[in-house]
Amino acid sequence: MGAILSAPCACLGSCLGSCAATAACRSLGSSMSTSRGAKLFYVVIVFLSALLALLARYASGSLFQRMDLFSMASCVSAGCFQVHAAFRICIAMFAFFVIMGVMSAAHGPFHFGHAPLKLLFWLVLIVFAFLLPNSFDDGFAKFALGGAGVFLLLQIMVLISFSYDWNSSWTSTEERPWLIAVVVVSATLWFGSVVVTAFFYSWFAVGDACGFQQAVITVNLLAAVLYTALALSSFAPHGTLLTSSVMFAYNTFTMYGALSADPSACNRSGVSLTAFSTWGLVITAVTLCWSAFSLSRTTLFGEGRPALDVTTEADPPADAEQASQPIGHLDEEQMATLRFSNAQFHLLMALSSLYITMAVSGWATAIPNDESNSSQRGVGAPVMWVALTTTWATTLLYLWTLCAPRCLPDRDFGVDINAS
Repeated sequence: MGAILSAPCACLGSCLGSCAATAACRSLGSSMSTSRGAKLFYVVIVFLSALLALLARYASGSLFQRMDLFSMASCVSAGCFQVHAAFRICIAMFAFFVIMGVMSAAHGPFHFGHAPLKLLFWLVLIVFAFLLPNSFDDGFAKFALGGAGVFLLLQIMVLISFSYDWNSSWTSTEERPWLIAVVVVSATLWFGSVVVTAFFYSWFAVGDACGFQQAVITVNLLAAVLYTALALSSFAPHGTLLTSSVMFAYNTFTMYGALSADPSACNRSGVSLTAFSTWGLVITAVTLCWSAFSLSRTTLFGEGRPALDVTTEADPPADAEQASQPIGHLDEEQMATLRFSNAQFHLLMALSSLYITMAVSGWATAIPNDESNSSQRGVGAPVMWVALTTTWATTLLYLWTLCAPRCLPDRDFGVDINAS
């Protein structure tokens, strides 16, 4: 179990460190003067915050005990210090993006530039967060649980879009090696999920008293069969096996989290949610990276108000971002679009902060002062229902992408429903 848990932690730490170093140099070097450079800087802040929170959660208990912080005076164990320290870093991250979002919505150019000052402001917020009492963390945890659910819904949309783009990039050339790769990856994800689902019945659904658990596992499996069949049929000519396999794998992952959080006697696994939460952070890291660049071109809530690529430089060089416009040349409507785009980006980052809060704390909504054993942290009905709702929402949203062109034939989805 130690190897299972340490592998994703090491992977995440390595990814965050390398991404942070590279991206920080690029974003600071360009003075955050472009849309992509600015978004890259803010994603780095999320990565650094997540890395610090992980270090605080798993490697700093004795350090904070020796510091004897008055705000953590009620803690009597290293585990209590660790969880509260991780919370403070996430609270600072959330406050940072809320403030950035409000300021960017009020004044569009605020989103750009001043990277050193913003980095310093983030560090100051972390210091102030450590002055908060432990009781504040318990209230924030309950708020973060709801926000994490909202972020998971947004992450689902990003994941579906990413899966479609992944399939397109591998099949667009119609070269045999890439087509074989699509089939191999799809089969591995799909049948691997079937195998894991079979284990679910013995881990979480043994006995007549576990009818609910048996039902949700079966529904997840049947839903996968349904949307895979639709994706391969003429009903949805735009459907793909790879996208269906990714959705099935993700739903199986979230179903594991839901069943592991089940407080009833049906949960015989005896595992903590640490591995689930850590791999969840890895998925979040990937989706945030992809979102940062995809949101440079489109808005989060639709394509009615396309995002702008702008630069704060009055005379951008020839190698600047393609289609970048000097911010001083924007008219009133374009400036409003810029403010909207930047504000929604910071909203996504703030919601990711709430998800990271839950992930690094093991989805705990209350931390006892004598916290010493994390094996049961995050186990409870609220956590289980958040994960189940995420699974069902993923299924419904993906089914909608398959059915929407047929249900609303008068709308242009960029899909030829008459294609064979």
